[in-house]
Amino acid sequence: MKGTKALALVAVLVLPTFAGAQSMAELAAREREKRKTQKPSGKVITDEDLRRGSTGTGRGTVNTAPGESAPATAASPAAGGAQPAAAAGAQKPKTEEELRAEQEQAWRERLKKAQAEVQRVTLALDTVNRSLSDMTGNLYGAQRTTLLAEADKLKIEQQVVQQQLAAVEEEGRRSRFRP
Repeated sequence: MKGTKALALVAVLVLPTFAGAQSMAELAAREREKRKTQKPSGKVITDEDLRRGSTGTGRGTVNTAPGESAPATAASPAAGGAQPAAAAGAQKPKTEEELRAEQEQAWRERLKKAQAEVQRVTLALDTVNRSLSDMTGNLYGAQRTTLLAEADKLKIEQQVVQQQLAAVEEEGRRSRFRP
């Protein structure tokens, strides 16, 4: 009977702790999802931005982003401060599909570079091996020793670049990019 009461007491004290931990994990997961779905806020306009937007002479100037043209007239310093915010708000955020397409394009470029590097090292190793297989020269000369050292170095480099290529391919597989 005492064991049952002690077990019940432990259960009463321990179960709320587990329940609290689960709810904290759920809250954290919900917060992450909430942050993913929220739009990023626009540009923060500081007092310095507002001061630069107006010269103080009554001829309000407007700061524009690179590539934008300034409006023909600015009515007041307040209007000059509001227009950069409107221009920043007019910029459309990229969709998930566009971001994924950019990521896939960057991955494809890394994949092409890795494949080209493997091809370059393999070609260099083949050239050195062809030179080593030429038996018309001195078999114990300095040139042959240099070629053997170069072949060893290229074999190691080939292993490294093949591992890098495999890593890039694995990254693409995990991201489910099309081969």
